Amino acid sequence: MTVDNFCVLPFIQVVVRSDGALSPCCAMTGDVNIRSVSIQQYWKSNKIEQLRYHMLNQDGKIPACDSCYKQEEITGKSQRIDSLNQPSHRFLNKKYHKKTLEYYHYDDLKFPKRLEMHLGNICNLKCLTCCPEDSSMFLSENRVLKISDHSQQDYQLDDDIIQNNLHTALNQGIEYLDLRGGESMLMPGIKKILDELDQDQCNITLRIQTNGTILDDEWKSILNKFQRVELMISIDAYDDANTYIRYPAIWQNIENNIEYFQSMGNLELYINCTVSNLNFLLLPELLD
Repeated sequence: MTVDNFCVLPFIQVVVRSDGALSPCCAMTGDVNIRSVSIQQYWKSNKIEQLRYHMLNQDGKIPACDSCYKQEEITGKSQRIDSLNQPSHRFLNKKYHKKTLEYYHYDDLKFPKRLEMHLGNICNLKCLTCCPEDSSMFLSENRVLKISDHSQQDYQLDDDIIQNNLHTALNQGIEYLDLRGGESMLMPGIKKILDELDQDQCNITLRIQTNGTILDDEWKSILNKFQRVELMISIDAYDDANTYIRYPAIWQNIENNIEYFQSMGNLELYINCTVSNLNFLLLPELLD
């Protein structure tokens, strides 16, 4: 199913990639960087205003959204379509997009309601389906093997930039904070920011993308502070097969951490599985 060319994400969300690039969604390539422009400045920029205007007032496909259009042609699904079908807001009729934005108060937000922040590529694993942009372990190994010229500095955002933008977002009343890496639970600056939040700043949904290997008492305390936590654990196979694909993950540690996450009343647990030729025949065992 397709719903013209409208997408709600430019009206509610900003994504910060691991190299600092800013965009309304992870499917769109950003050409503005958080090293020179804050999230708030980007949100109010002419570039985003023009994209929103095009979404609402012009026919024809938007070149920056080509990734979703191609997915829709092949599968009928995309991130754009998913964003229009969220239970909390539905944008199904082209005639009423403007009115729907007004109804949900998305027509003139001073700051995004959703922030997806890739905190860098620092990671403790070098998964076979990953890439240097998302794993420092992968990047360093590729440089030694001389099959990549990526620089770690390109994926290392200054702590001040991360902290200033996160503090602004939390003070502006975002409703949904999605933290990703690398391995987001390895970032000491993030742990400090979340640990120091007042309780009233924790009345949001915190989503964390993780490989499931990291959990200590500080993280347990942080996760229990939030009204709602969505934990997305990346697992590609069962036991030793997962260690092979997501080396050097220790399966028993992942199992122990999942048992703790399942005991939390404010946490919803999800499993992300990257299907590839490495695990296709192993999926039944993982599902069991």
